[in-house]
Amino acid sequence: MKTVDDAIDVVWKQVNNCLAGSISGGIYKITRPFDSKLEDVVINSLPINGESVQSCVIYINCHVPNLTLKIKGKIDNSFPDNLRLKSLTASIISQVDLISTPGTFQFVENQAILKTEGVSEYYSSIRIQFIFTCDDE
Repeated sequence: MKTVDDAIDVVWKQVNNCLAGSISGGIYKITRPFDSKLEDVVINSLPINGESVQSCVIYINCHVPNLTLKIKGKIDNSFPDNLRLKSLTASIISQVDLISTPGTFQFVENQAILKTEGVSEYYSSIRIQFIFTCDDE
């Protein structure tokens, strides 16, 4: 039986190959460092099923610090950096399409820009359907 860790590892490897060194933070599995103010990518999942063809949902959350703007003479950091979010989202989605691990199939289900609760920051949440097509153990 495959686990969510197996699916996360496949996606993490592909995203890490693409983004390592091009973001200010890191690429993490499950969670990001507490109080990070950097660009971070977090790969997590919902439970995997126990069917003969196993599947799960993988979330790739791309955190980007907000812009710091001067509006009417005051500093405001409540606006998302839409250009950076868009760029990183496109890079990640293109990498999901390139995953070619034998015995797996995956596709992007949807994507949204969401606000991080309690923090002045937004993130792009990319939802992937990940399927193990055979047991290659």
